[in-house]
Amino acid sequence: MATAGTAVARFTNTFTKYDILVSHVMFIDDPTWLIAASILVLPILYSCGGSSALFRLHYMLTARCPSLTYQRGGMAERLLRACPRLEKPYHPTWFVFNSGHIQTIVTSQNDAAIAPRITYERELLDLCDGGLVSLDWATPKTPLRASPTILMLHGISGSSQAGYLRVHADRLLDAGFRVVVLNARGCGKTPVRTPKLFSAAHTDDLRDAIRHIRARLGASVPLIGIGFSMGANILLKCVGEDATETTLTAAISVSNPYCFTSTYQHMTYSWLHRIVYNAELGKGLVRFFFEASNAPKQFENHPTVDIQHVRESKYISDYDNRLTRHVYGYNNVSEYYRDASCTPYIPRIAIPVLCVTALDDPVCPYVAIPYHDCEANPNVLLAVTHTGGHIGFYTGSKMDMWSADVAVDYCKGVLQLVDEGVLPVHSKVTEAATAAAAN
Repeated sequence: MATAGTAVARFTNTFTKYDILVSHVMFIDDPTWLIAASILVLPILYSCGGSSALFRLHYMLTARCPSLTYQRGGMAERLLRACPRLEKPYHPTWFVFNSGHIQTIVTSQNDAAIAPRITYERELLDLCDGGLVSLDWATPKTPLRASPTILMLHGISGSSQAGYLRVHADRLLDAGFRVVVLNARGCGKTPVRTPKLFSAAHTDDLRDAIRHIRARLGASVPLIGIGFSMGANILLKCVGEDATETTLTAAISVSNPYCFTSTYQHMTYSWLHRIVYNAELGKGLVRFFFEASNAPKQFENHPTVDIQHVRESKYISDYDNRLTRHVYGYNNVSEYYRDASCTPYIPRIAIPVLCVTALDDPVCPYVAIPYHDCEANPNVLLAVTHTGGHIGFYTGSKMDMWSADVAVDYCKGVLQLVDEGVLPVHSKVTEAATAAAAN
């Protein structure tokens, strides 16, 4: 059953009190009980009914349909029809124990030894302010007609080699889509030319990349953006800022933080989040700055950045306070986080957007999920799973990424609407056609 307003369909009955309880239980700071319970309970269940009984029990306890938020009669509802997985139960891989923590940790370890190998061709792109990013292109063996292209944005200090990104790219390539990954400043061995690195609030680099890619592809080729974590936030913020001016056809957001203020508070509320996530991500940023890029050389003579102070950063907020806010002119970290959040821009989004988020994401809190903003925009389809962690969404014994299959379905749905003439390749095509008809 859907609870609806005048035109809004918001599916909430897929989450029971059990789901909310489990999502909170899985956030308990000491996961030892999970291991102990597994050691005690699983052998008993196996002896009673074998592996098939275990599977049925696990499915009964953990498989849930995503909670869907969208407007009836809008573009989001049309595209939902192309995504059957969104209306069926998502069943997490049994040995991740229905835990967002475990799914997130698995994703962080999903490196070159596990993820599919993707062959890229690199293109360096000069930015308007003198900076540099790189575009890694991959071509499918059997391209779809019109060569639809997927622009992918990685998460914080990631690259085209990130395991989760390669899994999604591999599925999209198999489906016939061309893929291009935007490596942010300094990421993926991209040289740093200026004393400026990536920022969650800075969308001009993405805008330059879209402009360049659109010029290379031409006006008639569908171009769909997919962002992960911080990349998802940058993508939606850019699309919202540009509104009808964007030349993207559609966009997909996976594990978006939405509100950086809420994420910062969430990362500091318990020892687990401070040590496992906040501190580890902070260390990762420091390693990126000093070991994975040539950034220190560019910041040697910066008037307000103390490189040694940056090196001593323990948490993400330390790094942002000592580097990012100075580079982009913010008075403090709070001001930067407010400006970085994409939620205020969701009402302005003028192209189809799919947002995939997990209720138990230990990095991006569920309290930041913008249900009401998504309800108000007929272009936005919000899918919230009961579990999945941060860019996890594992399913099956082979740990396939459910979100990758959903992304392929959605992209195919976008192409179908473009072919039917229901959806323009981008708004500028519609404006040009209107002007031509008038003349």
